[in-house]
Amino acid sequence: MLPHIAWAELNTSPGGWVAGMVNSGTAPYDSLDPSAGDNLVRTHDSVTYRVGYTTVNGSDSNALITLRAGSLTLPATYTGAEITTAGYFDAIDMPTSCTNASPNPVTDPPSAGLSGISADGQAIFCAQPSPTNGNNLDFKLRFNGVTPNGTTLTAPSISYTSDQSEENNNPLLLSGNYGTETFHGLPRLTVVAEPRWNLKVEAYRQGLYLPASGPAGEDGFVFSASLGVMGLGSRKGLEALQAPFDITLNFSDNDFPNARIVDWNMQSPGYVRANFSSLGSNPHHGCGNWYNQLWVSGNVF
Repeated sequence: MLPHIAWAELNTSPGGWVAGMVNSGTAPYDSLDPSAGDNLVRTHDSVTYRVGYTTVNGSDSNALITLRAGSLTLPATYTGAEITTAGYFDAIDMPTSCTNASPNPVTDPPSAGLSGISADGQAIFCAQPSPTNGNNLDFKLRFNGVTPNGTTLTAPSISYTSDQSEENNNPLLLSGNYGTETFHGLPRLTVVAEPRWNLKVEAYRQGLYLPASGPAGEDGFVFSASLGVMGLGSRKGLEALQAPFDITLNFSDNDFPNARIVDWNMQSPGYVRANFSSLGSNPHHGCGNWYNQLWVSGNVF
C-alpha cells in the first residue's frame, strides 16, 4: 500500500476562507450615508472588505488573492455620458502584507509573486508571502465622483489560488459580530450623492477705458468679472454636474446700454492683447482662465 501524502491547500472549512464588508463608507457619516453598515456609499468615499484565509497540511506557495470590482446598474433617469465603472482600486491602498507591490499597473493576471492594480483599476492582485499559512487583509474600493446618485454596484468577486490550491471564489460570508468587530456580508451597494453646487460672480474691472478695443477698432470701456462654479460642503456625496449645462450672466447698466459680450479678437498695442474669438491665434471662445491668460494694461483681465 502506498503511503498517503498530504498536500498543503486552502482551508475551506468554516472560518478558514472568509470575506465580508467592514464598512460601506467612512466617518464622518451624514444624512446621505448615516452609518457604516447601511449598504449606502457616497461619491468620493470608499468601502472596505476583509478577506481572511488559512491553509491546511502545511504552507502554500505563490498564493494570490484577487478582487474584481462588481458590475454597475445606472439609474433609469440617467441620460449623461456613458459610465462603465462606479468604483476602482488604488495602489496606495494595497495591504502592506501583499508582497512586491507595483506602483504601476500590472498585467491581468500578474507575474508570479507580483502584487498590483490592473490598468483599468477594476482588479487588485495581492501576492502572499511564500510559503504562507494564513492572513487577514483589508481591501479598499474607492468610488468615482462622476457616478450618479442611485447607481447600484454588486459586491466584488474574491478568489484565492496558489501552487497547491485550485482557484476558489466562494469564501464564507462574514455577517454579524465577530469578537469586537461587525461585518456586513457582501451586499449590493447603492451610490448616494446630491448636486451641492453654487455659482459665484465677482466684478473685477469696472469700466476700464481701452482705445481701439471694439469689434471694429472703436474705443470703449471694458467690464470684466470672475465666474466660479464650486461645490459646497464635503466632497463626499457631491454629485457631478451632467453636461451640457448653461450659465446665464446678465449685465445691466443704464450708462452703457449698448454693452455686449466680447467675442472678438481684442488687439490694441500697449493696451490689450486678448483673443476672445474662436478664430486666429490662441482663441479663448468668449472667456478665459481667471489668471494669466488674457493681458490688459500690463495686467490680467
